[in-house]
Amino acid sequence: MRLRQAQPKSWMLESILLSIVFLPFGIIALLNARKVNAHLKAGEIAEAGACSAKAEHWIKQGVFALSVLIGIVAFLTMFGGIKKILKSLI
Repeated sequence: MRLRQAQPKSWMLESILLSIVFLPFGIIALLNARKVNAHLKAGEIAEAGACSAKAEHWIKQGVFALSVLIGIVAFLTMFGGIKKILKSLI
């Protein structure tokens, strides 16, 4: 009797959503997510797992970068923009 291995998550939905919101990281994640499905169809579970880990990594990095970007924009908006901040420093 052969044991069935758990299939790695493809991260396709998350990659598509990230591509809509924050294109650079989403595209890289999407490419890796597509590789997961291709490797699973070929029966290459280890390679699919590696691509799944890469897709997850890029999604997490994209969400972090997007959060930082939103934080910077919110900070600049709350304090009246960059010109006001720079004038107060000089």
